[in-house]
Amino acid sequence: MTALTLMGDPFEGRPTYLALAPLTHAAGVLCFPIMTLGARVVIRHHPDIGEFLDLIARYRVTHTFLPPTVIYMLLDHPKLESTDRSSLQCFWYGAAAISVARLTEALERIGPMAQLFGQTEAPMMISMMPPEDHYNPDGSITTGHLSSTGRVGPLVRVGIMDGEGNLVPAEERGEIVVRGSLVMDGYYKNAEATAEASMHGWHHTGDIGYLDADNFLYIVDRAEDMIITGGFNV
Repeated sequence: MTALTLMGDPFEGRPTYLALAPLTHAAGVLCFPIMTLGARVVIRHHPDIGEFLDLIARYRVTHTFLPPTVIYMLLDHPKLESTDRSSLQCFWYGAAAISVARLTEALERIGPMAQLFGQTEAPMMISMMPPEDHYNPDGSITTGHLSSTGRVGPLVRVGIMDGEGNLVPAEERGEIVVRGSLVMDGYYKNAEATAEASMHGWHHTGDIGYLDADNFLYIVDRAEDMIITGGFNV
């Protein structure tokens, strides 16, 4: 996961990472690749959006992460426009679907955004959309891939599988399955659940989606009922 992060996202100089979201989740996991570069990590104990903006300017924050629900709050905050955000190199978002309209607004008003998709069993970087993939060659915001979760990471394999264990071609829908060292060895003391999650030699994410011809991954449904609250799966 650390290698994928360092390979796929921009890092210039010594980073400063601002952790506002819970350290038990994506915000904490992202500390690992950041700290390999000798980064400074600024930790907040409560989710105050106004203070979050103050800290970006005060510490010249280069990297941060927020789930979409909190990004919406940030976009609606009156201090956003007056905050110096010029230090930002990479503003990660993930843990839930994001509105394309609000993502476009974030690209226009916040700065360089980067999406990540993963789960506890294959953390964070099954697919990635670094800042440059949000734009066309002429610098305009792309419309084609903003509803995706980005391209498949370079150190993982992703397939789309039907109910019989067959991989289906591009554009066809099925369950998203993953292979690679990013994937867990198994569930602790639960051989039955491990066997179910690793049928046919692939890790089964429980997400339904498809790959397009450019290897961008799209999620369209869940194989099982799931509620996402505050970026956590229930």
